[in-house]
Amino acid sequence: MNNLTPLSPLLVAFIETTVFGFLIGLEWHSYRRASQRDLGFGTTRTFTLLAILGLALVVIDPTFIAYSVGLLVIGALFALEYWNRLQSQDNHLLGTLIALIAYTLGPLSLHGPLWLPLLFVIVVLLLLGDKPGIRRFSDAFRHEEAGTLVKFFIMAGVILPLLPNQEIAPFISVTWYQVWLAVLVVSAISYLSYLAQTYFSRHGAYY
Repeated sequence: MNNLTPLSPLLVAFIETTVFGFLIGLEWHSYRRASQRDLGFGTTRTFTLLAILGLALVVIDPTFIAYSVGLLVIGALFALEYWNRLQSQDNHLLGTLIALIAYTLGPLSLHGPLWLPLLFVIVVLLLLGDKPGIRRFSDAFRHEEAGTLVKFFIMAGVILPLLPNQEIAPFISVTWYQVWLAVLVVSAISYLSYLAQTYFSRHGAYY
């Protein structure tokens, strides 16, 4: 039995870019229709072609010079389009930001692992698809929670990497790093439980 010939990495990247760009464009179109107002440019075809353009420029010039020039040109066009919308008191930037994300899908699909562009797409789809839920959560979120998150990030991103990965004592086969990591895990579980009860339970502020 003959083995199937694997697809070319370039073809795989093209398929990924096209599908991901199409999904983002589809969700953006649905978001605009649900909002029932003009949120700037962008259709399903626009986002799909924009994603393919980013891939094509990287393939043509692997040094990313053409891609960077394309980014500057697209950025200038976006700036002009945004300036025109400001004249009519429309300051929405969401469509522009999502278009820039679509433009990056090509290089991510070609040079990165599959999960990376997929993660971008999932985040965009979630942010666009659950606007009412995000709005309720934003309204219910207390400013004190930001301070708590900052403290946790300091514990995880600053203190943890500085701790030595060596045993506390000869008779204790546990390192300072492992102890602090355990503290972080327990703290994270406790804080997530608090957030779930405070904002996402039936009696929480989210509802």
